[in-house]
Amino acid sequence: MWEISSGCPPFKDCITENEKVALICAGKREIPIAETPKEYEELYIKCWDQEPKQRPIISKVLEEFEKMG
Repeated sequence: MWEISSGCPPFKDCITENEKVALICAGKREIPIAETPKEYEELYIKCWDQEPKQRPIISKVLEEFEKMG
């Protein structure tokens, strides 16, 4: 979702996929894009939760998209 609002792949400056994996496993995330609607930003941040069980299920994500219009 961050990639959609930024127009760039996440961690585009990493040379290898292993670097990306290491950053994500260490809890690093991309910085939200300033122009992103707040509701969308809050949703993708929830989807990034380090603990998979804390992430929203897809039906909840779709429900939130519907609310956004």
